Amino acid sequence: MCYHKRTLYSPCGHASWGRQVLACPLQDNFLDGEAGLAQPCDTMNAHPLHSVRVEMACPGCGKKQRRARATFEQIRNELKGAREKLARHRKSVAGGGRGGGHEKQQGGEEGDRGEREKLAGRTGEEEEGEEEEGFMEVRWEEHAASDGVDDGEFDPIELYRR
Repeated sequence: MCYHKRTLYSPCGHASWGRQVLACPLQDNFLDGEAGLAQPCDTMNAHPLHSVRVEMACPGCGKKQRRARATFEQIRNELKGAREKLARHRKSVAGGGRGGGHEKQQGGEEGDRGEREKLAGRTGEEEEGEEEEGFMEVRWEEHAASDGVDDGEFDPIELYRR
């Protein structure tokens, strides 16, 4: 029942033990080398005056957070690159692949909307207000049915469109 310093990490709830503050009589006898004591005291108690609560993650959780942050940053960079590549591709397609992609394809926004409706599995007769602003409904049933997966009974998935 030796008393030790203890550090409590609030965000993750973990704790770490510090050095020994006060040794119990069993530990004192072991350190003095008295006969019959083969091992030191293994019971650790936290000393209330030497327990500290800190507002940071423990070293193990901090390492996991840094690794996750690096992974998220890498994914963000890859997504940014993919968006830029897609924007360049759309720009070249909209320009018809001629003149550096600065010319707009005839039809303009209406042509883009037709492509989006085609991707969403819609027809031109549907009402304008049916599509929620910023979202596009994609129906995967047709693809699943053609692949023979689950009889094509998937719920529609909504994708965010920028």
